[in-house]
Amino acid sequence: MGYYVGVFIGALIPTFLISRLLLWATKPWQAGRVVRLIVVHVFSWLLCVLIGGLAMADGGAFAGVQAAGTYALPQAVWFLVDIFRPTRLPNA
Repeated sequence: MGYYVGVFIGALIPTFLISRLLLWATKPWQAGRVVRLIVVHVFSWLLCVLIGGLAMADGGAFAGVQAAGTYALPQAVWFLVDIFRPTRLPNA
């Protein structure tokens, strides 16, 4: 169980960094907030799968399926954080 918690926490880091970089890069894009978030998080997940699949191969075959499973839930967490994060803070 502890192994999976560590993998989950470890997968949160690259998914966060790549999604923030892509959100920053697509800031001028005027497609709508939800569409932009969906596109950014799908591409972020795909980049993590590509990089992780190559790293998990360890000299063997590309481990894309294992990487896809590893990064799916952490990427979904950041997507949900972005969806439910208020765009403007209320005046308090």
